[in-house]
Amino acid sequence: VIDTGGRDSIDFVNIKVRAFNQVPVAVITAPKEGQRFLSGKSVNFDGSASFDPD
Repeated sequence: VIDTGGRDSIDFVNIKVRAFNQVPVAVITAPKEGQRFLSGKSVNFDGSASFDPD
């Protein structure tokens, strides 16, 4: 880079490239595995522990 006074400067930058666009991880904590429900009744799922590694 040369500024308006004619002076120049150099700088170096390290760039780390990593894997991206990994699939999200779905974690369902409720209902617990094996629970049974009556037909026609509502079932609430809790997926709040799910995350996106990106």
